[in-house]
Amino acid sequence: TSVEETRVVFMRDGYPHPCMRPMYNFLGKFKPEPREETE
Repeated sequence: TSVEETRVVFMRDGYPHPCMRPMYNFLGKFKPEPREETE
């Protein structure tokens, strides 16, 4: 599965419903907390 094909569903304050965005866009706009134990 390439990054371009990966889709992530996330919910944030201000969004009445979960939004689906490309992974690169998701990572670009919202920086997830770094998880050392998960690669």
